[in-house]
Amino acid sequence: MRDELPEECNVRIRAVCVGTGEVLHERVGHNVWTTTGREYSAMLKTYRGRIGAALTPYREDRIAYVGL
Repeated sequence: MRDELPEECNVRIRAVCVGTGEVLHERVGHNVWTTTGREYSAMLKTYRGRIGAALTPYREDRIAYVGL
């Protein structure tokens, strides 16, 4: 099976004041989620196997911070 999703996606980041609803800052750009990134995401959501009643995750590492 071949992954046909585009690697580039448009994104909009908007900071809004909770009290007034005023848009403080808005940034429009693009985000690149490569084939490697999609593979990583898929591995985080799957399990390697089951030992007794416990499921063993395929990957143990996690991303702590994402830059915007």
